[in-house]
This record gives sequence, structure tokens and C-alpha cells, in this order.
Amino acid sequence: MKIIDKFRKYLNHNEIKKILHSWSWIFSYILRYKGQVIAFSCIGLISTAMGLFTSWIMKDLIDSVTGQISMAIAPVVAVYLGTAVAKIFINALTNRVSLKVRLNVGIQIKNDVYDRLMNTEWTAISAYHSADIMTRTGADVGIVSNMVLSYIPNVVTALVNFIGAFFIILHYDPIMALIALAGAPVTVLTARFRFGKATEFQKKNRELASERLAIEEESYQNLQTIKSFGLVDLFSQRFRNFQQKGFNVAMDQNRYQNQMMIVMGLMGQLVSYSCYGFALYRLWKGDITYGTLSMFMSMASSLTSSFSSVVSLAPTFIKAGISAGRVLEILELPAEKAELTEKEKDFIDNCRQKSLTLVCDNISCTYNNETFVYKNSHMKAESGKITALIGASGKGKTSTLRLLLGLMKPKDGSITVSDEDGDSINLGPATRSLFSYVPQNNTVFSGTIADNLRLVKQDATDEEVVQALQDACAWEFVSKLPDTINTVVTERGQCFSDGQNQRLSIARALLADTPILLLDEATSALDVATEKNVLSNILKNNRNKMIILTSHKPSVFNLSDVIYSVSENGIELLDKKNVSDE
Repeated sequence: MKIIDKFRKYLNHNEIKKILHSWSWIFSYILRYKGQVIAFSCIGLISTAMGLFTSWIMKDLIDSVTGQISMAIAPVVAVYLGTAVAKIFINALTNRVSLKVRLNVGIQIKNDVYDRLMNTEWTAISAYHSADIMTRTGADVGIVSNMVLSYIPNVVTALVNFIGAFFIILHYDPIMALIALAGAPVTVLTARFRFGKATEFQKKNRELASERLAIEEESYQNLQTIKSFGLVDLFSQRFRNFQQKGFNVAMDQNRYQNQMMIVMGLMGQLVSYSCYGFALYRLWKGDITYGTLSMFMSMASSLTSSFSSVVSLAPTFIKAGISAGRVLEILELPAEKAELTEKEKDFIDNCRQKSLTLVCDNISCTYNNETFVYKNSHMKAESGKITALIGASGKGKTSTLRLLLGLMKPKDGSITVSDEDGDSINLGPATRSLFSYVPQNNTVFSGTIADNLRLVKQDATDEEVVQALQDACAWEFVSKLPDTINTVVTERGQCFSDGQNQRLSIARALLADTPILLLDEATSALDVATEKNVLSNILKNNRNKMIILTSHKPSVFNLSDVIYSVSENGIELLDKKNVSDE
């Protein structure tokens, strides 16, 4: 009973419970690919059996050559060579099949993880650094996908090889079998310590991988700023400090591995030489033949290596469990509810030619249900009008747009859109097709200018792309490019100015042709004349479009029909005449 209680206590260890939970997710994929896993296991079993058979047939071959048994040499040689050649082809087949299945499994898991993350609530996923997410969905998913195919077959083949070698030795000499297993108790007794160290180092290594990618990503993306402020030496030193941190962890892990290698190596040598000495003693006494001696040595080596393989399954189990846990941590974040009801579908399909009214009724905005941005606020916007949100930075203008898009949920109150017929729906993740959105930051993607615009309307003609560029006052510089709309955009639009990138983003939003346009400081980099032309073009060509924008620029206030002030006191309607132009 004490042993059972200790085992239960061992399983209840927090880290082990986490790893077992992670493996339940891995097993869901193993079950999905159970046919391939079983086939791969069978191939591994055949290869293992042939290896054991080769060692056994070598005994008869040696005894035949030395004349200790009367058996024709040619058939034995033929069987031995045939088995060896067959094993080569089986190994080649195994490599081919495993690669194909491993790639398919990896692709499927990455697709599943990517789709799940893209549908995770924005507030939840934004708490993680993008480099950390990339490490989890890249390297960690790669480790998991390898385990889906290989772990069960490795367990099966290692156990069969171990059991087969043990019983063959046991059949010929029970004492020899016991000597070959002499190191097992030490391995079992040190398992808890080795488990803890393996878990510790694996977690550190995965965290370091995420941190390394974050440092490199931020350095390369902000290289212009780093150079402008003369921060190259500072960032280089930070990178070197991190490299030293990684070096220290690697050396600590290496010291531990070397200590374990010395202990296990000495134990292995002791067992091997004990087996060898005992076999020579039996040969000297005439109890065994030279062939049996050769088989003993081969089987003892196989027994030792297979036992090591069985033991190594534990660190592999831990490594995969930790990586799976890191992936599960982000997969278990709350998902968006983006399914449309029939009423919402009908409303969205029929609202494009109607006048709409958007109402925020008694809404409260908060991040993670903690500090309130504002409380109990009201706002109204209508089609054919420009509604401006003004206020100091960090007071909730962008947060309000995120509420409209369903990226955040209001703590209290409701946000609805109604049409001229009196029909209305609540806004949320499922209603984003009503909106086009131009955020503050640069949102130009790699590809051509046309590719960037067609993201929102893949069947758009070149004429429609050009018209959107003209409405956004972007055609004036795009038309001068050698390849016009087929010009390739560099990463983050670095080949264009901030104002040009803003106009490209506005053009993409216009091409989407949605009833509501959200502009979050989207004209901040434009001069007053261009800004006025852009907004005038939008209303001239889209008289029924609802425009909601945030801005600090007085020129925007003059173009707006309705102005709201956003602050910690809430959203307040302002008298346009009293809005200062200073």
C-alpha cells in the first residue's frame, strides 16, 4: 500500500499533472492518425524482430564454422545475408513512410493551431508577445507533431527489443539475464530526480527560444528607430547579455547531462564487462560454444541499449508534454463567437442600400474586467455623416472602435445598428462585415499594391482598384511608379512614406465597400488639403456611408457633422461651435 500511495503522490505532482493533461491533447492526434501509427509500429516491430533474429542466426553460423554443430554453412549464410539485406530495405521504407506521415501530421496540427488562434478573442491573445506565439506555433508544434507518429512506435519497439533480448538470454542462461539487468534498479531509483531536472531545463529552453525571437523581431522591425537614436550599441549589448544567459543555461544542462552520462556510463561498462567476463567463464568451462558467446554479447548489448531507449522515453515524454502544454496554453484561450443568426444574416445582406443608425447605449469599457476606461456612456452615428471622436491620448477613442468591431466586449450596456425599417442587431465579432477599418499603425502587407487592396475583395478588377486609389488620393503617387498597382511593397511598407501608407490603407477600406468606415487617426500623416480631399471623395462617392473617426487635428473637426469627446468621464456630445480650433 505504501508503494501505491507514493505512486499516487508522484502522479499528483503539479508538473506531472500538467504534462499528462498536455499528452491527452497529443493522444487526440494519435487517435486521428491511428492507422499510420499502427502501420509504423508494425514496421518497427518487423525491423526489431529481424535484428534479434540476425543475432540468433549468427550463433549458428559461428558454431557451424567452428564445427561445434553439424549444419550446412551455405543456408545459414544465405539466411543471414537475406535478413540483413531485407532490414536495409525495411529501414529505407520506414524512413520514407515516417517522413510523409510526419509532414502531413505537422501540417494538420499547424493548420488547426493557426485557425484556432485566428479565432481567439483579441483581448486574450494580445497579452502574448507575437514572437512567443510564433515559437509556440512553430518549434513547439514541430516537437508535438514528431511525437504523434513516433512516440508509440518507439515505445513498442523499445519494449519488444528489450523483452525479446531478455528472454533469449534467459532461455540460455538465467544468471546472465540477471547480470544484464543489474543497472536497472539505479535507473529506476534516480528517475524522480532526472524527471525534475529534465522538466526544468526543457521549460528554460522553450522560454529562452521565445525570448530570443522576441529580441530579434523587435530589433529588426525597429531598426530605423534604433539607428536614429544611436542605440545600436545598447541593443547589441542587450543581445549579447541574452546570448550569455542562453550560454549559461546550456552549460548548466551540459554539466548535468555529463554527470548523468558518467554515472550511467560507468554502470553500463560494469554491466557489460560483467556479462563479458561471465560469458568467458562459461566458455572456459565448456558450458557454451563460441556462437553462444557471440550471441550473449550481442543480446547483452541489445538489452542494455533497449533498456536505455526505454529510459530515454521519459525525457522525450517530458519534452513533448512541455511543448504541448505551451501550445495548449494559447489554444485554451477563449474563442470568439462569430456565428451569425438568420436574423443577422438577413440584416447584413439587405442593409447596404439603407440608411443605418449606430447606437452605443449606456456602455462601459474595461480591459480584462479591471480598470475602467469609461462608464455609462452613450453615442450615436448615422449614415451619410462623419462622426468624430476626440480627446487626449489613452482616454478610450481606439477602445471605442474596438468595441464596435467586437474586438472587445462592453462591460455594461449594448451596441446596436438599426436600419430605416426599424430592424436592428447587436454588434459583435460576427458583424464585422459591416465595417471597414483603418487603424493607427501601419497595416500594409507584403505583396503588390493590388494584392494589398484585393485582400478585402479578391475579385476586384484593376479598374476598381484604381478607383479606390483615386478616392483615397493615392493614385497620384501610385500612377508614377513603374509597375503602378503591380509594384511590390516591401515589409511594412518601408518603401513608402507614412502618409502614402495611410492612403493605401484607406483605399483598401474603400474597396471593401462596407456601410460603415472606421478611421483611427488614419489621416494623421496627411496634410490638411489631402485630408480634406480624401474625406470629401469618400462622401461624394459613398453618400450613404457612415464614417466614424478619431483624430486630434482641428481640420478634421471642421469636416465632421457630429463630435464626441472621449475621456475617463465617458463619451460626451459636443457643440461643434464650441470646439476649439487651437
